[in-house]
Amino acid sequence: MNYTNFNYNINYYANIKDNKIIGSGARLLNEDILNIPITAEIAKNIQNYKFVAPDKIIPKTEDEIQVEKAKEERERLNNLTMTKRVLWLQLKELGITYQQLKDLIATNEDAQAEWDLCENLKRDNPLLDIMGAKLNVTPEQIDNMFKIANGEIRVKEENKELEAEETEPVAEDAEDEN
Repeated sequence: MNYTNFNYNINYYANIKDNKIIGSGARLLNEDILNIPITAEIAKNIQNYKFVAPDKIIPKTEDEIQVEKAKEERERLNNLTMTKRVLWLQLKELGITYQQLKDLIATNEDAQAEWDLCENLKRDNPLLDIMGAKLNVTPEQIDNMFKIANGEIRVKEENKELEAEETEPVAEDAEDEN
């Protein structure tokens, strides 16, 4: 038997606070939250809808959905961390020496304090982009360093797979040669 979270015989409500949808459900929330009746289908996909005062729930545009996804991804990336050692090892892969890194850090008091006093670096630190620019490392490359450090992407394994796909000879059917 297949069970779903949405029973089409129950009334659903979009829960509105400060002119934003904060959730949906089959029950009314307290009186400081506006509760607007919606269909079960809308309740299942409430993240794709928005509130329009005084009492409408309408679909978001594709652009609005993409902007929200980009914002959520930026927030997620900004919360990633890595150790200083891992940062240096990744910079080394880009051809940046430890001495270059130390020399650059020494030119900025805030960067020096971060390096000396912090064990982990958080992606949302604006110094990373400033120092990265001086090392010709783009914000996208810095994002990828954090993704690698957190196990989200594996550059070397992907490269091996790509090389294997590119260099692997095409197998020919032995019967065609006879």
